[in-house]
Amino acid sequence: MTSAKRWAIAALITIAPATAHAEMTVGTFVSKADALKAKGVLALGSADIGLLRKEMGTVTLAYREDIKGARAAGRTPHSCPPPKSSMNSDDMIAHFRTLAPSTGIKSGFYSLMKKKYPCPTK
Repeated sequence: MTSAKRWAIAALITIAPATAHAEMTVGTFVSKADALKAKGVLALGSADIGLLRKEMGTVTLAYREDIKGARAAGRTPHSCPPPKSSMNSDDMIAHFRTLAPSTGIKSGFYSLMKKKYPCPTK
């Protein structure tokens, strides 16, 4: 193996863990949210706020794309939310508390949306 190949493999091994994104669980999300709430106004300086926002941003973007894709393909979407949702973070966290802590955040969010905004049956 040439030194260039060894260098490339070493670089990939070093970079891959930093760029890989493991999905957060609802247990981790709830514990971080609880910790932030306990800090009160001091939570504004916490990096966890950005982390939780990023997680939910990723999940909600995927959710919107899934709904849009199902409709474009003529399929009934996973759930049928109204254009303006009345859901807030307390609703979401309350739902997450009902799930197994090991449940992925995406699965948890999708189950909430299906429960809160089921599609009409034909």
